[in-house]
Amino acid sequence: MPKQLLASLSDGSKLLWISAKELSQIPIWHGNRIIDDEHVKKLQESVGHPRQFDSKPFHIVYTNQESEEGTVEEACCIVDGQHRAQVLKAYFAAQDPFEDNDFQLLAIEKYCLTESEVIKYFQILNTTKAIEWKGDPKLIANQYVDALCNVFNTKKHKRIRNGKTRKPYISIETLRNQIMARRVGLCSQETPEAYADRIFKDHQTLLDEFAAQSPDTLSQEYKTALKAECLLGVMKGWDWIDTQ
Repeated sequence: MPKQLLASLSDGSKLLWISAKELSQIPIWHGNRIIDDEHVKKLQESVGHPRQFDSKPFHIVYTNQESEEGTVEEACCIVDGQHRAQVLKAYFAAQDPFEDNDFQLLAIEKYCLTESEVIKYFQILNTTKAIEWKGDPKLIANQYVDALCNVFNTKKHKRIRNGKTRKPYISIETLRNQIMARRVGLCSQETPEAYADRIFKDHQTLLDEFAAQSPDTLSQEYKTALKAECLLGVMKGWDWIDTQ
């Protein structure tokens, strides 16, 4: 079922009709709030058929992700509508795959250059739910991911990347998971910006220390990291995340 463009919006996004089956297969953005299974259950019980979701668009973001081989690939994810998407998944999982049971739903597609843009777009879409920003671990982690990307990613160096990465770089998804696991931001008064500035300065100090060493004392891994001016992916463990 082909997409049908309805309108191009002022922010560059596009409003269109999209196949519900195709929509059900799009992954949820890994920075989204934690799935509330009870909410999904209530949605399933309250709608007679998921085609009733056609009055509210799903929001889909497209980004470029670099593969481990260094090639750039386009990827998409749902940034708003994740609970409805769970209902869709369950619906199509229960259908006969050989029957034509597809239908159309509204979606807004937007292209984002960076993870910071995705985070800001998500914040705009969820401005009416501010209370969750103080309690949802993923939403708290997003603020620190955004701050770290802002200081570590420049025009010259993209040290924190979408998708799978090779050392010395790190992936945004792994970074977010580590921030959540170490409860960064939950027990500290330090702002995300101050935190990121401190981590960046510590990283620069380490770079200077390794650069001062004789090349003969460094492994090839660290030589590559120094050339890329990025140690994030070669430092043992992730202790640098919560170093005070």
